Amino acid sequence: MSDIAVQKGIKKVEWFETLYVDLDDCLFNTSEAIFKILQELFKSDGDEFCNWTIEKCLANETEWDFSNFIQGRLSKDEFNELFESELFWNTLEINERFLELLNRYSKNYNIIFVSKGREQNLRQKKAFLLYLKDSNQITFDYGFYGIKNGVSKNVVNMSDGIQIDDNYYSLEDTNAKIKILFRNKYCLDNNYNGIGVLGSEENELLMNLYVVEFENQIKDILEFNYNGQNLGLDNKELYD
Repeated sequence: MSDIAVQKGIKKVEWFETLYVDLDDCLFNTSEAIFKILQELFKSDGDEFCNWTIEKCLANETEWDFSNFIQGRLSKDEFNELFESELFWNTLEINERFLELLNRYSKNYNIIFVSKGREQNLRQKKAFLLYLKDSNQITFDYGFYGIKNGVSKNVVNMSDGIQIDDNYYSLEDTNAKIKILFRNKYCLDNNYNGIGVLGSEENELLMNLYVVEFENQIKDILEFNYNGQNLGLDNKELYD
């Protein structure tokens, strides 16, 4: 069985480069939705974190699965089922600034979403993207690769473009020409420990890595790249 569980094809514009875009905590505010659901689930337990803001929660959390707060009250399967629940999809909100960025630069780039999850979650993501397209919130044609949990995103050939992801480990072994680590306010990825470095060993596949915190910094990279300017693919951190 293929590692890519769900797909949606796209007819690429041949002279465009491609953006390979993550969904969770890039276009979808996934962590915030899960956080709100956990607050409701554990409210009756009197947990202090049920009164926290999402920013305070993420500042004190170290794991993507909120295990510090769950503390064994949900099994791994029960936690994963939250991402497939009707409550999750009714709670989920879109990162409007990120969507605006994609809508704008779809005139200059092909766009393919690349996301990981269980098969049910991937099918729901595909359906939600179609809803956004049908409701004219997404204004461009796109492709979609849904990859099974535990499988690297390097199963997708990204050699013709730019990868945008909030997860360091999703960037480390792909062949994208340019990689953008989007460390936004929802980022739970604390594994990033230096640009172009994996542990103590230099990783050549990360020599083209850019680390950003804001959507306008992604815009700058896309603009410079599209205009053919020399980004000097040595490592840079970009801040306002």
